[in-house]
Amino acid sequence: MLQKQWAIEEQKEKMDADQRFILHRERNLELIGHNATEKQLREQAQQMERNRDKVLLNAALQRETAVEQVEAAERLARRTEI
Repeated sequence: MLQKQWAIEEQKEKMDADQRFILHRERNLELIGHNATEKQLREQAQQMERNRDKVLLNAALQRETAVEQVEAAERLARRTEI
C-alpha cells in the first residue's frame, strides 16, 4: 500500500514538474515575442531618425548649393559690370 501511495505521489510530482515546465516555456515564448517586437520598434524608430537626418542634411546641402550658385551669379554679374 505504501508503494502504491509512493507511486501516486511520484506521478503527481512528475505532472507538477511537467506543468511548471510548460508554464515556464509559455512565459519564455511570450517574453521572446515581446523582446522581438520591442527590437523591431526600436529599429523602426532608428530608421525614421536616420531618414529624418538624411532629409535635413539634404535640405542643408541644397541651401548651401543654392547660396553658392547665387554668389557665383553675383560675382559673374560684377565681372560683367567691370
